[in-house]
Amino acid sequence: MTPLPPAPKQPAELALPLYVKAPLILLGLALLVLTLHLAADLVFPLLFAAIFAIMLHPVEQWLLRHRVPQVLAIGLTVVLGVAVTLGLFYFIYIEAVQFSSQLPLFKTKLLELTRQLTQWLNVRFGLTNQKLMSYVNEASSRAAGLLGGTLAAISGLLVMATLIPVYIFLLFLYQRRLVDFLTQVFSGRRRDTGVAEVLRESKAAIQSYMVGLLIEGGIVAVLNVVGLLALGIPYALLLGVLGALLNFIPYIGALLPLPCRCSWPL
Repeated sequence: MTPLPPAPKQPAELALPLYVKAPLILLGLALLVLTLHLAADLVFPLLFAAIFAIMLHPVEQWLLRHRVPQVLAIGLTVVLGVAVTLGLFYFIYIEAVQFSSQLPLFKTKLLELTRQLTQWLNVRFGLTNQKLMSYVNEASSRAAGLLGGTLAAISGLLVMATLIPVYIFLLFLYQRRLVDFLTQVFSGRRRDTGVAEVLRESKAAIQSYMVGLLIEGGIVAVLNVVGLLALGIPYALLLGVLGALLNFIPYIGALLPLPCRCSWPL
């Protein structure tokens, strides 16, 4: 009986000491942050496109289940997402145009609110008008210095808004190839159930989070509109929707529309 050949030895894994492994990890993190910083113009639109694609994925799957061709289903999904976004901005624009006719009255009420706040600060903390004006002038000069950066940021947002629908279309079109690529990168095999399961769970988690965020925004918008209508504040719909949108900004988003709301009842 011929003896079986010995099994090939598996190559031993290279065990690095901690004083070597820790600098390598820090170097990798630094290179990752540097790459993200240098490629921000590409990475951020792609990141937003991936988030929107995950949100729109059920629509695309519904169209595919109804035997709509893939390219047409993807195109309809992207058009639907763009139409909803443009509809929201158009509603805000129409309401803002009507709101602009009341700007003189709003300015008068805001000045009255500022005068009352100045008197309260003077009585409470002993701040004179000269000190307050110096603070206001300093803040105004800083804001003027940031104006150029704001205009550049707006132009960057316009470019991003143009690229995002294109990226969404490409992500839908090549989603299977992207999954295969990520599977090969992380497992070395074309098919790996573990990597595919992680990708599915990540997509489901992001989708659930975004849906919950939209539900929370809708509830905040309804409560804002109902509360402002109960107080008799004009343009409650515009202020309520803007308040809900700004609420997505962490920490300070809910505070931004307060001056506008507080000045109307005065």
